[in-house]
Amino acid sequence: MFNTKLPTLNELPSSAQLLRSTVIALIAAGVLLVTVVMPSEYAIDPTGVGGALGLTQMGEIKLQLAEEAAADEAAAQAIATPSAPAVAAAPTPPVAAPAPMPAPAPAVAPQVQAPAQTQPAAPEPQVAGQQHEMSITLEPSQGAEVKLEMKEGAKVNYLWTANGSVVNYDTHGDPYNAPRDFYHGYPLYLEEFEAALRDNPDVRFIWAHAGTSMEIHRTQGKMDFLLPALAQLLARYPNLYIDLSWTVLTPYLLDEQGDPDPAWIQLVSRYPTRFMLGSDVVGTFGSLKKYMFSFAPFLNALPHQVAHQVALSNFLAILPAERRRSIQ
Repeated sequence: MFNTKLPTLNELPSSAQLLRSTVIALIAAGVLLVTVVMPSEYAIDPTGVGGALGLTQMGEIKLQLAEEAAADEAAAQAIATPSAPAVAAAPTPPVAAPAPMPAPAPAVAPQVQAPAQTQPAAPEPQVAGQQHEMSITLEPSQGAEVKLEMKEGAKVNYLWTANGSVVNYDTHGDPYNAPRDFYHGYPLYLEEFEAALRDNPDVRFIWAHAGTSMEIHRTQGKMDFLLPALAQLLARYPNLYIDLSWTVLTPYLLDEQGDPDPAWIQLVSRYPTRFMLGSDVVGTFGSLKKYMFSFAPFLNALPHQVAHQVALSNFLAILPAERRRSIQ
C-alpha cells in the first residue's frame, strides 16, 4: 500500500531541467573541489581562496604529517630488519714443521727441561665513567629536554641522531641556584658558518643582525656568547661584515636604560670597517626614520670617524663601483 500520492507527468522534471540541475551540481562540485578540497587536502590553491580561508595551511600540515609518518615507517622497517653482520674468517695459523731430532751423544744422560711458565694475559683496561643510551619519540611541534647533572670540570661526549626527520636542538648549561632569567647557551651552526667563510675567502659575507632574531630573544634572552664569538670570527675572517639591525640594537648595542654597551663600543672601534647599520624594516617604511635615529646614542659614543664609517661609509664601500657613484 502506498500512502504517498504518485506525481503526475506534469509534476515530474523535464529532461532539460534534469540536465540543467546536473550541470549546476557539477559546477558547484568543481568550485568546491578547487577552492576547498584541493587546498585543504593537498595544499594546491590555484585560486588563492584556500589561502585566504586558511585551508592551504591545513593542507600543508597534512602533507607534512604524511611525509613524517612515511619516514617514521621506513625507519621502523629499517630497524626491524637489520642486515646480518658480516663475520670475518679467522686466518689459520701456519703449522710449523717438526724439527729433526739430533742423534743422542754416547754416555750422556738425557736432561729433562722444565716447561716454561706461561704469563697470564694482561687484563683489558677498563674505561672510566658511565655510558647511557635513550630514545625519545616527538610529535610534530613537540619538544623535550634532556638534563645531565655534572660536577665542575667534568666532561661529557654525546651523540644523537634523528630517524628520517629534522630536529632543531639547543645546548645550554645552568648552574645551581641560578637566577630566574639566567641562560647560558652555545651558538648553533657556528662550524658550518665558519666553513663557508673559510672556503670562500673572496666572497663578502654580511651577517644579518649579527645572527640574532626575535625568536631567539623570546626563548633565550640575551646571548652572552655573542660578543666573544663575533670578536673571534672578525679576527679570523676578513671577509666577514656585521649588519647592526633589528634585534642587535637592544639589548646588545644599548642596554635596557638605552645606554651604549662599552664592550660593543670597543669591538666596533677595533674593527671600524666591518660594521654597518641596517633597519630590517619590510613592507611599510613609515617608521624607518624613527628607527634609524634610535642608533644615535650608540653612534654618539663612537669616535667621530668610526661613527661615520658605521653609519654610511662601510655600506657604500662594499657596493659595486657603478652603484656607489650613482648614490654619491
